[in-house]
Amino acid sequence: MDLDIALPTHRASSKPKGSERVKQWRQRFRQQCTDRARSERQDQFDKRRLDKLSEVAAREEWFKFMQLHEEALKAEGIADFEMLHMEEEEYEQEQFVDEDAYFSNCIFCVHCGNAPLELDITRKLRCPCCGFMAAEHTVLNIKATIDRHELVCTGQIGYSPEPGSDAIYGLCDTCDLLEVF
Repeated sequence: MDLDIALPTHRASSKPKGSERVKQWRQRFRQQCTDRARSERQDQFDKRRLDKLSEVAAREEWFKFMQLHEEALKAEGIADFEMLHMEEEEYEQEQFVDEDAYFSNCIFCVHCGNAPLELDITRKLRCPCCGFMAAEHTVLNIKATIDRHELVCTGQIGYSPEPGSDAIYGLCDTCDLLEVF
């Protein structure tokens, strides 16, 4: 029996074409940046809420302290409790001013935003929190790009280092700005 079966000579590729792969990678990167931005926003919200709770707890602790030690403070000659509290607040304000001066001269991590970058022995800036590392000129270029971008767009730029190279990709979650540093 002789069967004439026509076999296809060309099979369709299951692999996406080049432009489709680029779109998939871009979408994956965009999703990664969006997820990280959401996570960072939630972390900042949680930190602010914890700071407020700490402030309330400290205030309550102060009033309990005043009530418990009222007699002892009067015996020491401290009759004005509010003055004592104001001195404590002034001391805390001085601490904040010192910290503000320190942090205003620092470059914060563009990857996690949680800590100032520190110069390591290889003359690169490194984040102690997330391990992000870049040359100083690269970080300054990123900062300049952020400043220019903030003038035209309200979105946030997410940054991701390219594994195996010194390249850092920056992608805006709103205007699709894509920069390579």
